[in-house]
Amino acid sequence: MKLKDYREVDILLTPAGFRCRVLRLRKPRYRCRACGKLTVMHPRFVSNGASISNMVKVSLLLEYKIKQSMKDVAKRYFISPATAWKIFDDYERKRRSRTLPSVILMDEFSATKDCESKMAFVFSDGLTGEILDILDDRRSHSLVKYFLDFDRTERLKVKHVVMDMNAGYPNVVKQVFPKAEILIDGFHVIQQLSRSFNKLRVQEMNQLKKSLPEEAKQQRKLKKYWRTLLKWRGFIDPFYRKQFPCFQWKYVTEQEVLDQLLRTSETLRLAYKAYQDCLTAFKRKNAELFFQIIQSLPEQLPTDFKKSFRYLNSQKEAIMKSFKLGYSNGKLEGKNNLIKVIKRIAFGFKRFDHLKKRILLQQDSLSYTL
Repeated sequence: MKLKDYREVDILLTPAGFRCRVLRLRKPRYRCRACGKLTVMHPRFVSNGASISNMVKVSLLLEYKIKQSMKDVAKRYFISPATAWKIFDDYERKRRSRTLPSVILMDEFSATKDCESKMAFVFSDGLTGEILDILDDRRSHSLVKYFLDFDRTERLKVKHVVMDMNAGYPNVVKQVFPKAEILIDGFHVIQQLSRSFNKLRVQEMNQLKKSLPEEAKQQRKLKKYWRTLLKWRGFIDPFYRKQFPCFQWKYVTEQEVLDQLLRTSETLRLAYKAYQDCLTAFKRKNAELFFQIIQSLPEQLPTDFKKSFRYLNSQKEAIMKSFKLGYSNGKLEGKNNLIKVIKRIAFGFKRFDHLKKRILLQQDSLSYTL
């Protein structure tokens, strides 16, 4: 080998404070005495043909774990957003072990427009909360095809699957997890009850006539203090007094406000009692009392309200198992809230694969190699 000359290139380094750093590198070029082929020597901190150092790429990878937009990251490292996305795409995902936990949490969230369906499917470990994978299609046939790729021995390890009241998931679970028990998350049970009662509150509020002064005042109270009606009565403070705007700024307790709201109609009072009794039974993990209250709703209540409450009877077995075992989708619901934050800060994602990588990378559920 004979030294021919040197080739100068500019290599982007990590910034120093708020200033860009560029290394002017002289690469020696050698010519082979036998064949005449040129060979360029490359340092280890930069890839062949690249003008951005590996230190910058690794720093970008760490920045992607922070909840911030890609444009902000690119601006901080003095590169374009397109280059930042290219570096992000160039990382290769390491193959994860094809194992399944004993408890699986299932849910969905609104993803990107290029998904197969409007909602994306996400599932996680019920014990650790780690997101295992995210799919761009939550339809039953796609989920069955995905989970059947796992070995049967792994699928038999799954003992419990926690989900919401989605009608399609139970059929999927029965096909792919033969030994798994289905549990309905308690959050969605309470959500079903609170939505039913809140809908009745709105109906009763709209029946009040704005032309009558007294009814108009009561309507404003029902509209403003809806959270007081939805709150569990065990959290209602009967002693502490404070000023309430719709009560002429008098010093009254929250219990007095509640009593005043329930005097609006007898229907609202009966519905509130049934709603609170169900909440109390749920807090005490008394499944028999919970369903007994649902079955014995007063006849004076509207048919739609009773139908909405009694819909839980169709999920009775799964709800009772949830009462007994205590598993919850809370960890996965928290991840879904984080996903919404990531999407909002990034001003949305056009591609599902970008969104999926960013979520898994932020949760340390994904590892990459340069």
